[in-house]
Amino acid sequence: MNTVVVAIILTLLALAGIPCETAGTPEPEPGGQPQPDREVVSSNIDDAALVAADGAAELVLQVGLPNACYEYLGYEVSQQAGQPVRVDVFSMKIVGPYACAEIYLTEEVRVALEGIGRVELWDELEFVLNGEPRRLTAQSDAGPR
Repeated sequence: MNTVVVAIILTLLALAGIPCETAGTPEPEPGGQPQPDREVVSSNIDDAALVAADGAAELVLQVGLPNACYEYLGYEVSQQAGQPVRVDVFSMKIVGPYACAEIYLTEEVRVALEGIGRVELWDELEFVLNGEPRRLTAQSDAGPR
């Protein structure tokens, strides 16, 4: 870009009070654009349902992504004998001086629950979802509640 054009843009931004700091901006990778820093964070769990069919169980989660700088990453399931099933859901968050579209997104995540035994309709199970205890009743589907 022409240095005169850059100087004019920087002057206009300064007059408008918009900071033009580049500190913390990642260096471009060879042959590419700068790669943003990323951080793994716990996802919002907006809703959860326990679905039972033929004795098998599935946990259906509505995962919330606060803005376009978040991307669903995955989940971990753990269970110890006599303890509630623990499910931790993660997202990848872009950090740094980047503009993110302010739109709340949701993603449906289905977690197969293996090794918990037979689950029938109306059975109640204890879960810990991202650290929060929840008691869910088995349903035939995960439709709106």
